[in-house]
Amino acid sequence: MSRPPSWTLGCGTHPLTLQPKTAGWEWAAACQRFWLRPPPTGLGSPASTMRQGAGHGVKQQRRLSNSLSRKKKGSQNRTDAAARLGRHHHRVATVRRHFLHQVSGELVRTHDRIVVENLNMVGMLANHRLARAISDAGWAEFARMLRYKQAWRHGQLVEADRWYPSTRLCPQCGVIDGAMTLVDRVFTCGCGHSADRDTNAATNLARWATPTTITFLEPRTPSRRPATNACRRDGSGQHPHVGETSPDDAGTDVHTAPAA
Repeated sequence: MSRPPSWTLGCGTHPLTLQPKTAGWEWAAACQRFWLRPPPTGLGSPASTMRQGAGHGVKQQRRLSNSLSRKKKGSQNRTDAAARLGRHHHRVATVRRHFLHQVSGELVRTHDRIVVENLNMVGMLANHRLARAISDAGWAEFARMLRYKQAWRHGQLVEADRWYPSTRLCPQCGVIDGAMTLVDRVFTCGCGHSADRDTNAATNLARWATPTTITFLEPRTPSRRPATNACRRDGSGQHPHVGETSPDDAGTDVHTAPAA
């Protein structure tokens, strides 16, 4: 089965003003985002986006797979069915990757420091009820994107240990709820604090990575890299080659060689 042809769209970004903030994140299997502050504008609902992308094509993938298995081996019909199944897999992967780029790019542009949690993925995938949702979420790819994008912009990506009780820790009094299980979707503490378990985990992760003596980098300082396009140039658009003029050169003097 060969990979279908792909197309590349070249684009650039304009310099952005970076806000010195710390983001605490808990990436749930339902593919929802939990923010300590209101999310920036321009991003749609992650849950609906993933349902339209990876999750929405499960029935279609099953139908295409069944259609392929019914075709006679070596026939043209089987070749066409394999091509249709390959295009479907490619589209699902492209939609998932595009969504992860959108979310990771927005986080990197708006936060100097991002906190992720090192989860036991092997153990979580052993739960067959959640394995498909966890695989569709693409946690490892999302963390990889955050890591190299933060390195580009000289930001920080902090990784919390998997044994840190982010979900079971009360951010108000510091008590750890040892009896909390996966069935409990709301964290409730004896001190009166109550929050969604994933929101509570994001709050604890942000506070864990934000010491009281933290010094944030000022936007556009030499140690904080501005947004550039793929060629590491400011802004987007066409850039002149060596010896060529650009639209910014309008009105300048033009020197011509004397006639022989």
